[in-house]
Amino acid sequence: MKKVMFIILILFIIVLFSMNKFGLSGTMEEEVIELSSKEIIINNLKSLKEKNNNENNEFNYKEDKKYQEIISLGAEAVPILMELYKNKELDDSTGVIAAEVIQEISDFNITKEYDIEWDKPEQFFKIWSGIEKTDEETREKLSKDVITLLDKYPDMATTIHKSNIKIPELEHMIPQGLTLTKEHIIITAYDKKGETNSKCFVLTKTGKLVNIVTLDNSSHVGAIAYDKENALFWIPENDGRLNAYNVDEFYTKQEVIPKYSFDYVGDKLKNYENKLKNLIAYLTIKDNKLYLGSFDDKEKGLVKVYEIIKDDLGEITLNHLKEFKVPPQVQGIEFYESKEETYMLLSCSYGRFNPSYLHIYKYEEEIQDYGNSLIQRVTLKLPPMLEQTTKTQNHLYALFESKAKEYDNCLEKIGYICVFDLDKIFSRWDELEKTEEITESAEEVIQ
Repeated sequence: MKKVMFIILILFIIVLFSMNKFGLSGTMEEEVIELSSKEIIINNLKSLKEKNNNENNEFNYKEDKKYQEIISLGAEAVPILMELYKNKELDDSTGVIAAEVIQEISDFNITKEYDIEWDKPEQFFKIWSGIEKTDEETREKLSKDVITLLDKYPDMATTIHKSNIKIPELEHMIPQGLTLTKEHIIITAYDKKGETNSKCFVLTKTGKLVNIVTLDNSSHVGAIAYDKENALFWIPENDGRLNAYNVDEFYTKQEVIPKYSFDYVGDKLKNYENKLKNLIAYLTIKDNKLYLGSFDDKEKGLVKVYEIIKDDLGEITLNHLKEFKVPPQVQGIEFYESKEETYMLLSCSYGRFNPSYLHIYKYEEEIQDYGNSLIQRVTLKLPPMLEQTTKTQNHLYALFESKAKEYDNCLEKIGYICVFDLDKIFSRWDELEKTEEITESAEEVIQ
């Protein structure tokens, strides 16, 4: 009997031990459920909101452990909070807390960095959605006006390099043309009222104004091209005339006159506001050739190509080579070499409330109509009123006229020269060609 009682006692002890070990005894601990990061964030935001409501807005949620717990999730929390916003799972109260969390984790306070005040969480998240597409180095070189547009223009957000070169105060002048020398940036501008002659603003590469040059005419000056080989600036005048100025005089004089003037080159480049007159609306220079173009808001434009010829006496003449058509609304033309291909970049815009477009084509000598919708191209959608673009080896500089006082009612003003990363822009061609390769392969399989 004693032996049986002993065995029962031993079994009872074993059972008790097992129950304690697996949490099954009467004093067992409650089962611990591990929450996901998203569930932690949602629960903590709700808790912080309730505490804030109960304490009459005197509650400092940033000092609460629930807030700090979200912060401790680090970078993992940011996409979750963005997802909650996009899915409309945040109200005004939790949205404000989420915005503060994102800025603290990212160490980038938009109010402090850009003096951007936001009243509603939606304002913050729209700005942040654009910022997210830029890297940290780029972010620090963007102006306030550009930062606020990145969400609306994702093509801009994913390709921009900087926007910290301020366009000088132009008073009643309207900026049009843009070119680069080794050390300077030159902007052309005209007087909308026609009271003064057109001007060129000479800036350092950082945007410091070093000279203002007055031209000998009051033309639209829609573009400017730097001719390094001949030390000339090519600038169009009224009635289809093209002038060439001595570069050195732009650094030493306040008024300049042309070294060369060509009256005939703008023939057939019609002024869209007065078809009885000619107007060179934009131009560029490539391989000792001038490309001169016309603008039209509805019809295709025309580009004329001239070879620059320098004789034994150093005199310049122009020889017409060919012409081709381009889409409507072209404001600027530029060329770029990449992977043994030549590309043509057309900046297009019309109106202060319409987006601009940068169209990029593979340039081929035999093509006569780039306005044909069947021709392959890559397009970037950008803010309104894009004018001339010009390039360095790796970057594309773009000028917008929206900051001019004449266009005060433009809602998306840009007062800085925007610089884009050409490698990022031309990665779009790789994506396009891969897509077409996949499409072609699919068609072969179907056949």
